[in-house]
Amino acid sequence: MSAGLIKHLKKKTEEDSNTRILMSQWEFDEKLVGKSLENVGSYYPHFSSHNESHSQQILVNIERLLGNNIEKLTATDTWLILEAAYWHDIGMLFNADEVQAVVNDEKFKEYVESLANDNTQDLHEFAKVWHEDGWNKALVNHSDPHTGVEKYRQMIAEWYRRGHAKNSNSVVMDPFE
Repeated sequence: MSAGLIKHLKKKTEEDSNTRILMSQWEFDEKLVGKSLENVGSYYPHFSSHNESHSQQILVNIERLLGNNIEKLTATDTWLILEAAYWHDIGMLFNADEVQAVVNDEKFKEYVESLANDNTQDLHEFAKVWHEDGWNKALVNHSDPHTGVEKYRQMIAEWYRRGHAKNSNSVVMDPFE
């Protein structure tokens, strides 16, 4: 578990009362974002872990790279590194209403068409049926219902993964939206 950057932030914010808000914000975000990231796995079970442990591993790797240079970081520098490690995948999350609406989105339809026209894609056949015959045919065009649902979940997950950097930025810039 990463501890060096968090300890450094704590030390820096104890030394300068003007920066104490950074520690408070970090403690709040660590809990809030860490809890939110637990939902990423339900949408992306075919991915490596993108929950709080993933963010912690990023911090461990940053600490390894920085070594003793952590001491040179300001409170703000440290806070930004901690926040970036946690918030970077928040854009992979989506809710049921968004998934319901996305099938009518023109850009999503273009995405499905691009998959349908690219036979190098894993989802090519599924997307081809979706594009030509509709989502209902695509879901039942398999030997079992699980396969159709799994292909659908993978297509939706990839759609949101592709835009997750932009989505993460939107959440960070306007978290209440």
